[in-house]
Amino acid sequence: MVHVPAGAVHAFQVDSDTARWIDLTTPEHERFFRAAGSHAQARELPPDMDRIMSLVGDYGIRILGPPPGQGG
Repeated sequence: MVHVPAGAVHAFQVDSDTARWIDLTTPEHERFFRAAGSHAQARELPPDMDRIMSLVGDYGIRILGPPPGQGG
């Protein structure tokens, strides 16, 4: 279990084919995930960052850099 305080800069990287994710979050953050996400049709990376970036401002989220492992 990991606790990320509100406003803390953070990122996650999953390096397992069998990982499971449980996210306990605020209602506003959940609304962002629901708006930005979609059901996966295949294991595909990276996510649709244009879609994500079009929504972050509406939910008070800032993207500060590339995802882990993407360099930059």
